Amino acid sequence: MYFPTLESIATRQVITLRGDCSVREGARAMARYHVRNVVVLSGDGEYRVLRAADLVALRTDGIPFDTPLAALELPRVPTLPPDADVLQGIARMRDGVGYLCLTSERGTLVGIVSQSDLLSGIDPQLLTESQALGELMAGTRFLQVAAGDRVHHVFMRMRTGGQDAAVVLDGEEPVGILTRGDTVRLLAEDASLEGPVSEVMSAPLHTVPDSCTIQEALACAREKGYKRIVVRRRDGSLLGVVTQKYLLALFYNRWIGWFKAQNEELLRAQRALRAERDRLALVAGALAEGLVVTDAGGCIERINAAAAALLGVEAGTFMGRPLAELLPGLSHCVEACPGGPHHPRCPAGPLELRRADASCITVHLRCRPLMEAGRYAGAVVFLDRAGNGAQAAP
Repeated sequence: MYFPTLESIATRQVITLRGDCSVREGARAMARYHVRNVVVLSGDGEYRVLRAADLVALRTDGIPFDTPLAALELPRVPTLPPDADVLQGIARMRDGVGYLCLTSERGTLVGIVSQSDLLSGIDPQLLTESQALGELMAGTRFLQVAAGDRVHHVFMRMRTGGQDAAVVLDGEEPVGILTRGDTVRLLAEDASLEGPVSEVMSAPLHTVPDSCTIQEALACAREKGYKRIVVRRRDGSLLGVVTQKYLLALFYNRWIGWFKAQNEELLRAQRALRAERDRLALVAGALAEGLVVTDAGGCIERINAAAAALLGVEAGTFMGRPLAELLPGLSHCVEACPGGPHHPRCPAGPLELRRADASCITVHLRCRPLMEAGRYAGAVVFLDRAGNGAQAAP
């Protein structure tokens, strides 16, 4: 299965700041470039990130925004090479900060990947999940606040609950949402946080019904660029919020489960194939008739004891070598034919072969092509010393 490389979906123009820049400069950079994070270049060679959620935490904790970024315990950003694929990126980001830095072999920062970028690299058709959101979201938590709540109070609840957004209700009716973008704008402008959240929220609120499937939710998030999807029940009440992290985790878990099931099926098939080969090896070894098996290129894969004794050779010395080396007299019979270019044709009559001790013997040959999925995969050659039993028809 093909997944795009992280390099193909990454943001190449990364907004970076030195550690001696202030928190306020970080917030203003986010607002200026319409991003939700800035990468901080720390002196220890690690990449750290200042996020919208960090701004909320600093503001609610009363940390001055003129504090240098280097003085903060900002989270480290995991790194991956640019040629890693989307599935590897999801796995690496699962327990991280929601971002990945792409670094070259020399350690140079060449791009950043967010959860939104990862979603853009997933074809919704690959997520063969047709369950409705209403069946999958039981017990999910999301933050609801009243339209009249002060922004500062909402920020406190976001910080306490580990939320990066809040759905705003007017009574029972959801009317808007306070997003990370709203948060960055307010803090970058040093706006007052004493007013009601309804004055600064994003509105109107776009929702999807709980009958919407995961496939449809993913397609909607990609098409409209939503960071989260608000889901309503059939009666119009609010069911929950589907985040990008939720969609990525669901996609990853479904595919990992599928890969594991496929791998187990493959292992079972391999075990069955090995058992069948072992049985065939026992049968081949017990045959009084000589038997040689080749691959599609005409090289020997198996030679039984009877064939080795007939030709006066040790079987192991010819494994992997061309059949023509073992049976030089057969070389004129190996030609293009319906079986394959290296499939030996049966000679019209007995064939004289020179044994390893330079003596000559006359043998009858029977050849059969091995076919796999309609393609030539090798040949089976039976050898009988002329005069030792009836020759089967080729």
